[in-house]
Order: sequence, then C-alpha cells, then structure tokens
Amino acid sequence: MSSSQIKYLPKEALFNLLLQVEPREIKIVCGSLNRKVREICQSDLFKEAYKKKYPKKLLGKIIDAYKDSVKTIYYDEKGNSIEINHTSDFIIYTPYKQIYPSTYIKNYTEDELRKINPITIFKYTDGKVYIGRDSMTEVITNEDEELFLNSYNKEVKEFLEYIEREKWWNPNINFDDNQVNNEIKYEFLNEVTDLIDLYYDGVALEFTKSK
Repeated sequence: MSSSQIKYLPKEALFNLLLQVEPREIKIVCGSLNRKVREICQSDLFKEAYKKKYPKKLLGKIIDAYKDSVKTIYYDEKGNSIEINHTSDFIIYTPYKQIYPSTYIKNYTEDELRKINPITIFKYTDGKVYIGRDSMTEVITNEDEELFLNSYNKEVKEFLEYIEREKWWNPNINFDDNQVNNEIKYEFLNEVTDLIDLYYDGVALEFTKSK
C-alpha cells in the first residue's frame, strides 16, 4: 500500500494495519513522515496491543552456544543467556542488564554482577522456578540488610518490566521467598523450550511443557 493510500485510511484501519508489521520493521514504519502513523505508534493503546501480539523473547537471535561436560549456555546478540544442564533439570535465564533503579548493590559493574550474583529466573532440581538473586552481595551491617531487603521486590519488578514480563511479578516476592506459581513456571519453561528447540542437541525438553 502506497503512502498516498495510507493517508486516507481511518485511524482504526491504520491501527490494525500497523499491528501486522513485523518487529524487525516496526521502528522503520513508525518513523514515517505520516503524522497519523506516528501518532498511533506513540499511543499507549498501540504500544500495549503491539507488545501483546509480539511479546519480547527472552533471547533474541542466538549467536553462540558454549558447551562443556555439564551444561550448555546459549547467548543472544545482546549478551542475554540461558544455561541448561544436560539433564534439563537446571535452567537459568540471565539478562545482560544487571543494574536497575532499585538495585542496592552499587559497587559492582554489570559484568561483575553477572559473574558473582546475577538477577535471574532459575529452575532448580526441585522442579520449582524462582526469580531474583541468590545472595546478599554487599550486605555487611544490619542497615545494609534492611536496605537490601526493602529494595528487593522493587528490583525484581523493574527487571521483569525490562524483559516485558510484568505479569510475572507479584508484591509478595522477597529474598529467600521468591518462588513463582505453576502458571508462571510453565510459561517460562515453555518459552525456554520454544527458544532453543532448533538449537538443542539431543536432550529433549518436552517435559517442561504444561499439560
């Protein structure tokens, strides 16, 4: 459809047309000189509808996979990763971004936090899925501990907003009490399965699918 035809479309039709644009092209289309296109793209209603139709994947294009005798780690082009041990009962999703507005840990870079105490979504051998950090890095005094615990839930919320999984947050998530419910668990495991289905090399992940 030409730009001259687009300008005569009513907003509702243009809204629905823009929802058909693939994520790899939407930024280019939304940068159009057409005022109606830009207005729709900038509206909260369109952003929410588009996010719902094209949810952001946990990993983008997988560009590398490191494998040793215990695990395989898949990396995308932005440095996000998913680590899976060879029996598939231990899965860790680690975003490249590790520092959020509410992150209490201030004396480390994001690279260092990814190594020593990353914020993650992880499935342990107990079959349960958790969200958050493993330890209280940088917590020394009682005041430090209070500040860390008070900021923990906010940090988890900001992390989930960043990866566009806001619905996985709940106000009761706290340090050492950060298990998610089964609905979220299976959503996470199903996404992992779908992401690596074409890359995985022999160990099936079918058991992660919800029945």
